[in-house]
Amino acid sequence: MYPRGGRLGRAIRTKRYRIVEWKVPGSSADSAEFELYDYVEDPLETKNLAATQTETLADLRKILATHPEAMPQYRIITPEQRAKKEAAIAKRVGAFKKRDQDKDGRLTREEFLIGQPDPEEAPKRFPIFDRNGDGTLSESEYVNAGK
Repeated sequence: MYPRGGRLGRAIRTKRYRIVEWKVPGSSADSAEFELYDYVEDPLETKNLAATQTETLADLRKILATHPEAMPQYRIITPEQRAKKEAAIAKRVGAFKKRDQDKDGRLTREEFLIGQPDPEEAPKRFPIFDRNGDGTLSESEYVNAGK
């Protein structure tokens, strides 16, 4: 799969031909644009034959239709989702600063436990959050919750 503009490309190859389909994920197959190359006549792919070799294109499209559609490898984030994520991060940063009683930019286990809503379970989370194992939490470790 290859991105180009708002479209994704997928391709198949036979011994002689390669077909590439370009379309927006989820759109109909009729909206796709195609490239068709003949490796016997044009091994460097300098001539797109999709417009002139319509029968070959149709045959290869049938094969391509048996394969999964190209889908993005990333998740598109809407402005609302981005704002929500940024607000959640700001809230975590604020909680970190509130707990950092000595203002050294690190949370000890004791500082981490301040105000935890589940005092029985919170101590179990501390070593998970402490990704580098130094016994304290950086702001990044706390904000990213051990990720």
